[in-house]
Amino acid sequence: MSTKKKNKSKTLHMPVRQGSMNVDPLLQKAIALQNARQFDQAKLIYEDILKNNSNHFDAIHLLGVIYLQREQFDLALDYLNRAVALNPTFADAVFHRGLTYKMQYKLDQALIDYTKALTLNPTHQNALLESGCIYEAGDLLDKSLTFFEKAIEVNNAFVLARLNKVNVLRRLKRFDEALTEIEIALEMAPQYSLAYSTKAMILTDQHHFDLALQLSDKAIALGGNNSELGQLYSQRGIIYRGLWKLDEATLAFQKAIELSPSLADAYANLGLVLTDQGKLDQALPIYEKGLEIHPSHHTCRFNYAMAKLTAGDLSGGFLQYEWRKNMFQWGTGIEGIEWTGKEWLGGKTILVRCEQGMGDTIQFARYATILSSVAGRVILQVQAPLMSIMSSLEGNITLVPEEANLPPHDFYCFLMSLPHLFGTDLTNIPARETYLAAPLEKVQAWKERLAPYGKKRIGLVWSGGFRADRPELWSVNNRRNIPLETIAQIIDDQFDWFSLQKGEPAESELADYLKSSDRPINLINLTAELKDFSDTAALIENLDLVVSVDTSTAHLAAALGKPTWILNRFDTCWRWLLNRSDSPWYPSLRLFRQTVSASWTEVVADVKRDLMLHKDSF
Repeated sequence: MSTKKKNKSKTLHMPVRQGSMNVDPLLQKAIALQNARQFDQAKLIYEDILKNNSNHFDAIHLLGVIYLQREQFDLALDYLNRAVALNPTFADAVFHRGLTYKMQYKLDQALIDYTKALTLNPTHQNALLESGCIYEAGDLLDKSLTFFEKAIEVNNAFVLARLNKVNVLRRLKRFDEALTEIEIALEMAPQYSLAYSTKAMILTDQHHFDLALQLSDKAIALGGNNSELGQLYSQRGIIYRGLWKLDEATLAFQKAIELSPSLADAYANLGLVLTDQGKLDQALPIYEKGLEIHPSHHTCRFNYAMAKLTAGDLSGGFLQYEWRKNMFQWGTGIEGIEWTGKEWLGGKTILVRCEQGMGDTIQFARYATILSSVAGRVILQVQAPLMSIMSSLEGNITLVPEEANLPPHDFYCFLMSLPHLFGTDLTNIPARETYLAAPLEKVQAWKERLAPYGKKRIGLVWSGGFRADRPELWSVNNRRNIPLETIAQIIDDQFDWFSLQKGEPAESELADYLKSSDRPINLINLTAELKDFSDTAALIENLDLVVSVDTSTAHLAAALGKPTWILNRFDTCWRWLLNRSDSPWYPSLRLFRQTVSASWTEVVADVKRDLMLHKDSF
């Protein structure tokens, strides 16, 4: 979820500049009316001036600005093009034309005009501001930060530039700097509602939701025009989603859209909350409306892709998912040509780059085998802990670790683009009973190691881990993970249970539980002996069943063909689809789904029941 793309310009309400030193009284009156937003009266005066002088630069330019302020963009361009033709050296006219392009989401053309305006006037603070906004929208955060800082150098009291700088610092996770900057902005503009809301967003990033909501209350109480209020309510919706109060979040985003119907962020986030609630029939049209307004809104495209994939429209979803590369600026600095699926690969080398988590790499590595059947050579980049297990993939595949220098190649593609490039839909998912295998010597070693355990053996994973550097994932992790004391209810003495849980804080949670529990728990912990995924795979090969939350270990077990039961959160990951207990990706996998968000009671009861019912069949 993102708040970085703003549909309303931050400079529309700045006072316009005059194009000549000697302003006649009639023109001066029109400018005063325009600055007072009495557009009809100002427009009549400009039109009267043009009746007497059809090439009057100021009247043409300022009429263009009126149409821009009214969001009549085609008319605005007509007048601003005339103005620039009459006086191509006047920076304001060039800037306002760029601003019009921006409002039409023609960002490349807007940036050309902003650059031209800055060539004419290097201290044009609004051109600096808006250039920074475009670079931020393209995820070029360091570059956007430079422009915002230049705008502040030009005018230290330029609050809008400072607020945008704060947003970039937030996205760079430089939270201490962001808080310092927002306090400066609040000192400068203590009655400016967006400053309080921006501070609320910093606190939201750090999961201080209650404090953020108090600041949101203050921001809304201070008020603003409809555009600003729309943004305030949209940000309030983000806070409510962080608190997992989805009904309140829905109402906030709906209010944002009511106040500011062209605020694409609000559509992207409203669709996300509806998706969280499993209301895909409502979410998809919301995303589509947002994309009508802003076709290149990366977050809306990304969320739309996730919703379509969750709904089972894999071909449409994977097509939209290609927008992630624009969103995250992937692919920069890669040599070679990106493969589009059309270029002949016979005798050619193609590099497949891993992306996102290790579970994603395990799930989609199957496509590298398919790719190897049409390419001369496949180089598959994988995360270092996966190097050993991925060597079991079939095909002419060379593995390289993620951090290593990349070997020479003719083409490249991203691993999670391969489903799209191969035209994957629900009818043709390349699902095999098994496509990974543990090293035989390790499997044999574990077989001997586990010989004393004669009951059915079950592996258990209850936590997906915690990444301190990814606060945006904390909420998902909290909803995905199951407290050990809850999952312990399924552990009994009829089976031999083995922890497959790696990483903190889950390993410490287990150690503390074993010390404090009133009764011994039948959970054997040998994870200290698991150095990489091939070790884990060898242990799994000696188990009868794996019970896990949605983690890379679950993907590994299913890719090995081992019976795997996933305990799945209500706001499911897209890959598990909706309303089914099986997975078209993994034949050996079963899903146990929450029917109520944040409640594992029913899931645990279902697992306990089915362990008894199926104890002889897994």
